[in-house]
Amino acid sequence: RGIIPPWGSGGADSGTTNSVTVLRGGRELEPSDLPCNIKGFPLQKDDIVLMQVTAGGGVGDPLNRDVRLVHKEVKDGYISRQKAQDTYGVVIQSEEVNNILTDERRSDLKSKRKYFTVSTCSTDEFDARGCRVAHVNPVTASEIELRTGDMLEYISESSAPLRAWANISEEVSPNKIPIGPIGRRILGIDAGDRIRVRKLTLRTAHTSYTA
Repeated sequence: RGIIPPWGSGGADSGTTNSVTVLRGGRELEPSDLPCNIKGFPLQKDDIVLMQVTAGGGVGDPLNRDVRLVHKEVKDGYISRQKAQDTYGVVIQSEEVNNILTDERRSDLKSKRKYFTVSTCSTDEFDARGCRVAHVNPVTASEIELRTGDMLEYISESSAPLRAWANISEEVSPNKIPIGPIGRRILGIDAGDRIRVRKLTLRTAHTSYTA
């Protein structure tokens, strides 16, 4: 959980990763090239060690969440107005929800989601590490800014997402996503169905990046 965030469920966003940094002289330092794997880092007087534990992913589509609950969490200080707008599509002005702008914001966020047609694949492919491999056409990959080696998620509305490592291949048809029988069974889908796909942002020391 230091690099790959915990997954959400039912279309929710992922959680956050573990983090251990050191605040020194106004600068935040990452004491290891491998996040959260730290040994023998020398501390100095007045250093402040900042430890952030992982947060679990959500449950359910954030754009379908009760607007009143999101508004209450903003008022209670659990989330910021910007978070309410960016994640839940809830626009708050003058301490109140603007329902017209909220509907527009939610529609806009939903329109940016990427869906592709599931194509028949006779087997589920895994690499030498035992990690699931997803073959993706370059045209499809460009729509979600995906490169070979990136991690992606097939989003299920009824369960946790299925994750895989991308391999960009001309052999796959554009706008098609081949998923093997095990993967289709896990997601509860069939060939010909449409499924939402998104790139997963991973974390490394010194920066947040998409691997």
